[in-house]
Amino acid sequence: MPFVEEPAAGNDVGHFWSPSSINGKTSTRTSSLYAYYDKVSDRKNLKLLAKHQVTEIVFDEDLTAIGVKALNRDDEQYVTFGAKKEVILSAGAIFTPQILQLSGIGPTSVLAAAGVETKLDFAAVGSNFQDHPANYLSWNVTNQFPNPSSLLANATFFEEARKLYVDELTGPLT
Repeated sequence: MPFVEEPAAGNDVGHFWSPSSINGKTSTRTSSLYAYYDKVSDRKNLKLLAKHQVTEIVFDEDLTAIGVKALNRDDEQYVTFGAKKEVILSAGAIFTPQILQLSGIGPTSVLAAAGVETKLDFAAVGSNFQDHPANYLSWNVTNQFPNPSSLLANATFFEEARKLYVDELTGPLT
């Protein structure tokens, strides 16, 4: 099978590296907590407010974002936070359009059906959302050892791989 250097270039038939959420230093899975928050949590201008969910962007009369409305999950009360400089909406592929639509920005037909007053008819919000198709195939091409099934079928090999991972952060378990 050919090695594909850039699978996003239009030809992804073959084998290629697929980046994932892996911490390169520890060879372990990572998340935004470890990759982002832990590194900047001591900044004075960054506050993590647990158990709160932003439900709406607050706008002034010119449709300039001036804050957000959030639901406190402890007491189910809403609280509004004002912005001194800017509002940055970064809620991912699913929740960014949801917050925009709950704030009145989106296709009028969708907003009306949800009982939300339209502040800006913007058809692109929430449109064309697609999941990324993926295919993961694994098979033995020879009877050589090790192969993709060896970790599951051979306890000795698994234990050696586990020791390599724990001691050196290398081996097939990375």
